[in-house]
Amino acid sequence: MCEGEDYGSSCKIVEGRDKTTLNTVVLRETIYAAWKAPPFVVIWIPRVIEEVLGNTVKAYLVAVLLGVFKSCSIHR
Repeated sequence: MCEGEDYGSSCKIVEGRDKTTLNTVVLRETIYAAWKAPPFVVIWIPRVIEEVLGNTVKAYLVAVLLGVFKSCSIHR
C-alpha cells in the first residue's frame, strides 16, 4: 500500500487502522458473540484509537533512537 520513505509514520497509521478494522470484523463475526450486540463503531473506536496512539509513540521513539544513533556514530 505505502512504499518508500516519503510516507513515514502516516503510512503505518493508515495500515494499522485498516488492520484493526479487518480484525474487528473477523473477531466480531467469529469469536466474540458478545461483540455482535453493540454497533460496530462502539467496538471499533477504542481499538483504532489504541492503534493510532501506539503507532505514533513508536514513530517518535524510533526517531529519537535514530537521532541518538546518528550522534553516537559521528564521534567514532
